[in-house]
Amino acid sequence: MKIQANVLASFKNLALFLVCFLSTGVFVGPSFGIPEIGGRGSVIVFPLFDSRPGVRTCLTITNTNRDHRSCGNGFRVGDVELRYVYFEAGTCVVQDRTEVISPGDTLTVIAGLHNPLGSDTGFLVVQAKDPETSFPIDFDYLLGSATIMSSVADGAAENGKWTYLAYAFEGVGSIFFDSCARDVITMSNDILFDDVDYESFPDRIILDHLEGFGSPLTRPGNYSGTLYVMNPANVMASADLSGWNNNEQRFTTGFQVDPCLQEFELSDLSSSFSQANLAMDGNPDELLGISTGWARINASNPNQAFLGVYREKIAVGPKRFIGGRALSVQGSRLIVLSLP
Repeated sequence: MKIQANVLASFKNLALFLVCFLSTGVFVGPSFGIPEIGGRGSVIVFPLFDSRPGVRTCLTITNTNRDHRSCGNGFRVGDVELRYVYFEAGTCVVQDRTEVISPGDTLTVIAGLHNPLGSDTGFLVVQAKDPETSFPIDFDYLLGSATIMSSVADGAAENGKWTYLAYAFEGVGSIFFDSCARDVITMSNDILFDDVDYESFPDRIILDHLEGFGSPLTRPGNYSGTLYVMNPANVMASADLSGWNNNEQRFTTGFQVDPCLQEFELSDLSSSFSQANLAMDGNPDELLGISTGWARINASNPNQAFLGVYREKIAVGPKRFIGGRALSVQGSRLIVLSLP
């Protein structure tokens, strides 16, 4: 049944190829989708780890495959090797290491101790591999999440804890089967997000809700937000940002993103994100006077793409609140992570 399914998929791909080629003269290729936040995949991407003094990031991978059947080679169908690839912010220096987890297992590591580079900040890619051969496999059973705790945050230490769900990229490719009859995606050391090996990167990232920085005009409190933009390219990237308040009033700006990762305070990106500016022609009744909006970001160069997370802090008198999340995604771009 597995072979028949792959043969059928091959004929479907051939048909798509002929339709695209004959109608346009250019091979466009089938689209398989983009990453899912908190979903299951064969590659899990954490856009941020923070190991600066006083900060700890716990990175969790959960294997939802609970198949204990033997493959006849000392491993089970649900066993998987995890390749952790750490990228350092700013320099894009890369170092990897591996772990093997069993069916239904979950593994949490502390980035500052697990990362061979010892980097302060950066991003992490986790790739599923066959534990016998170390070939990348289609293993869409992995979940990822990150918890970041800070003892230097404003207020009590427990208010410095926030969590985000990682991006999951499903496997697409198949060149042969491993001993467990799982699809081997590629024999390359590089990771191709190209709709051939794995799902593609998004064309744009979206911050679907934000509360303007500063103090609301009619309520107590002070609001701030930090945007972490993951740029997988080993070069600077130009970003285009479009923002709106809660009454469809639009503004635009642009900024530069360092290689691999850079963080931005909302107040540094644009004064249009302030409570006062978002309130102009906005709807003051939606959050009882708190000005809100949203933003869309894309790389100016079509050969580059971003992922990201957002952290927000609210201070009301002596109380401090903190939260965060991964940014939503739309569209599709082909990205290659070239690895040593």
